[in-house]
Amino acid sequence: MDDDDRTTNGDSEDVDNDHYTVDTGEIVDLEAALDGDEMRIPSLNQADYTILVYLYHHTADVPANIANSTDYNRTYIQQRCNRLQEWDLLHNRGHGVYELSDSTRNVVDVTLTN
Repeated sequence: MDDDDRTTNGDSEDVDNDHYTVDTGEIVDLEAALDGDEMRIPSLNQADYTILVYLYHHTADVPANIANSTDYNRTYIQQRCNRLQEWDLLHNRGHGVYELSDSTRNVVDVTLTN
């Protein structure tokens, strides 16, 4: 990932902000679950997993709010949401509001509740 993709650089275990903390343990668990062939998706990056975990906990949101709650910039989050939608991992409700697709929510739910 380029430095331009993040608004700040940090070595912390969690991404802290005023609204939400993305647990890197959840990202690791989700990465392992989605790595299988059953969903047939391309390789995801750290931002993709962050978006998926964020939307699991927040149901639906716009890229600007996701960016404000993580250390990625809005443009990059928008690009990744578009790509995740192309891969059927996200659904755009309209007006730029993204949510997890049903199949993604099922995988994330099983992964993060175990």
